[in-house]
Amino acid sequence: MTGVSLLSVAETLQLMLVFGSFVLLLVGTIVALLKNSTKK
Repeated sequence: MTGVSLLSVAETLQLMLVFGSFVLLLVGTIVALLKNSTKK
């Protein structure tokens, strides 16, 4: 049971890291686009 729970926790943390990095990348792209549009 402990091994399974630890594995699920590790998978959850990995998914959170991947999702978090994806969100940061998306936000960074939107901010860059907004800055470029305001420059023009």
